[in-house]
Amino acid sequence: MSRRPSYPPKAKMLKTPEDTILRNLVREATNLGWLIYHTHDSRRSPEGFPDLIMVRGDTMLCWELKSETGQPTRAQLTWVAALMQVTRLDVRVVRPEGLEDAYRTLVEAGR
Repeated sequence: MSRRPSYPPKAKMLKTPEDTILRNLVREATNLGWLIYHTHDSRRSPEGFPDLIMVRGDTMLCWELKSETGQPTRAQLTWVAALMQVTRLDVRVVRPEGLEDAYRTLVEAGR
């Protein structure tokens, strides 16, 4: 039996801070079986990367979260624009013996 999502009332959502949005989405996604990645401390990460990466089945979601008045930074908009163009996905484990192929992919992909 699948659990019904507990969506908050619309009026309440408009005043919701980003950390609450994140917490609620992570809870719902977890309950629905999504694999979730969130960088908890982004100070040592590339600027602008989306807040949430979620995968379930053949779907990956890359979401930047903002409050009603929050504005995305230029770096966040750059990441969002780049991710919206993705039509190919290369997923692999790279080991030393596979570096030559990995380098070749870096050079050839996206031409």
